[in-house]
Amino acid sequence: MHVVDRAGRILHANRAELKLLGYDASDYIGRDIASFHADEDAINDILARLTRGEAVERYPARLRARDGSLKHVEISSSGQFENGELVHTRCFTVDGIANQIRRAGDDPKRGPLPPNTGCIASCHLYNRCTRYNYLL
Repeated sequence: MHVVDRAGRILHANRAELKLLGYDASDYIGRDIASFHADEDAINDILARLTRGEAVERYPARLRARDGSLKHVEISSSGQFENGELVHTRCFTVDGIANQIRRAGDDPKRGPLPPNTGCIASCHLYNRCTRYNYLL
């Protein structure tokens, strides 16, 4: 989870987000959120929606991790407004691949994936899982 001001600067980030991306708080907080996004169009779309007062739910994005790798994530976010002006956004960032695999494991014919089991999934760009098999 992170909080971003109306200028796009990160005001706060929790340990889970820092761990997901491999950053220390001092390397993440205070920086422009757009500098972590691999797709300029995606972050511009997210920020435009939030500025208009729209909520964003499970928006697929790619973030740059500290080690240079790209993390496929899903972002859910909403803005806080005062007198009609955006003050800041609160964003929840989760590992998009893990969520797709979890959802792929919920087979309508067999029911949801039982706890403490897994599946092998074939996922494409932007977190689309196309095939999976239960691990037995």
